[in-house]
Amino acid sequence: MTIADIILVRENKESEMLTQLKRYYDEVGILSTNFHCQYFDQCVSEFKDLVKGKSAYVGSRYEEHSLPRILFVSLDMGSDDSFETPQQRTPQGVRAVEENRYWQQFNPLNHWYATHKLAVLIAQVFEPQLTYQDANSIFAHTNSAKCCPVKSGKEMAPAVLYRNCRHYMHDELEILNPDIIVSQGTRAMDAVHFSTENISHISEYQIISKIHERIEIVKINQHPVLLINSIFPSWRNDRTRKQEKELYPFYLQAAKVFTSFVHL
Repeated sequence: MTIADIILVRENKESEMLTQLKRYYDEVGILSTNFHCQYFDQCVSEFKDLVKGKSAYVGSRYEEHSLPRILFVSLDMGSDDSFETPQQRTPQGVRAVEENRYWQQFNPLNHWYATHKLAVLIAQVFEPQLTYQDANSIFAHTNSAKCCPVKSGKEMAPAVLYRNCRHYMHDELEILNPDIIVSQGTRAMDAVHFSTENISHISEYQIISKIHERIEIVKINQHPVLLINSIFPSWRNDRTRKQEKELYPFYLQAAKVFTSFVHL
């Protein structure tokens, strides 16, 4: 079965969360197959071409909520041939690609490899028997920049995209309704801060937020959410290796304390 066949099957049997995401993206003009973003003219004025409207990835177990929901908020989509067509960038299209992707083929310092690995490590706090083979379905991921300039290298999208796109994140987060957010990089963290209320100062949550300066508690849909402000994982960044050794233990400790504390 080809990816196109999988997308067609998913469209004919849409999940509730994917349906909500598709409807929201369509309403605000950032659905890839019906793109009419209000900020497009501002963004495209600096570039000849943009890859428009990459939807969030939602793993099937993430949606089922059989584990605490782990959401990664990253930067722009970068260069990925798997999402060349607008159909591939819909919620159904993204799931069809990512739930069938062999992510272990990537360099261990690659962003997508590191994302899957950290998702498994966090999920193992709650379900120790999970393996890397389970990784694809247990997390969700969204980009803080919904469009991406067509580019030959791996440079990050310009600031104007992040400033404009962050206005879409509040409602997107409410639909995704995570228990744990891992922001990847400063601009991703800024988008989450822009879209949520920080409640780390509340006395009952300080035991968690004091674990490390990169740990916060925010509110989404009237419930607390653990926010882990991670370093963007990249083979070009020496801090990627250091993060796994020096910071991952704090991230996992925070996940354990948070989930036991709020009874997820």
